Amino acid sequence: MSAWQMQMGWNDICFLHWRVPADVLRPTLPTGVELDLHDGAAWISIVPFRMTNIRARGLPPLPGFGHVPEINVRTYVLADGHPAVWFYSLDAAGPLVVESARFMMALPYFNATIATTMRDGTYAYHSERRDRRAPQGRFDATWRIVGDPAAARPGSIEAFLHERYRFVVTRRARLFSASVKHEPWQLHPIEATIADNTLAWIPGLELARAPDLAFFAPSAAVRATALQPVI
Repeated sequence: MSAWQMQMGWNDICFLHWRVPADVLRPTLPTGVELDLHDGAAWISIVPFRMTNIRARGLPPLPGFGHVPEINVRTYVLADGHPAVWFYSLDAAGPLVVESARFMMALPYFNATIATTMRDGTYAYHSERRDRRAPQGRFDATWRIVGDPAAARPGSIEAFLHERYRFVVTRRARLFSASVKHEPWQLHPIEATIADNTLAWIPGLELARAPDLAFFAPSAAVRATALQPVI
């Protein structure tokens, strides 16, 4: 991993995963990025969480970067033969974070209004995209932990979906990647109830109301590198 440039906390991370037809996702990927499959299936995930204490190396957190709810839509790919994540959208309730990430990391961040709560063991997350650069999207869900945490076994679907430490983006028709570093996930199984979900605007994609797999992780201390060209 190259020298890290950004540091942050990820908190109350909910991983919601759907098995989807590979032919629906393949046309959405740029040249040089190949859809990664597990047992012949493609996957798309929606990941709501909270970012805290976002800061550049050597600097304290800036105003507006201390606590930012986020929800992203992603799939799983190969770039130059290595596993990575491809993001379709990253909605966040922090305009400074949105514009900074778009400028520095070429990530498709969008402004959203997001509310999160936790009461009596039940987490609730409501997000509404409010950005002219993307179609409107809403997400409204609750979940609760129903089992003890466990690390993902090598080769398992849990490892395929969660243990990825690289993402790829395009900037001016070129492919770039960045890496993140954190401890391996300790994943709790959860029961999730989704009342509304219109975040993914991929043509031909229809997500079932209930995800195929759902997990929760309490927190992670994360470091990220700057973008590097993909050779």
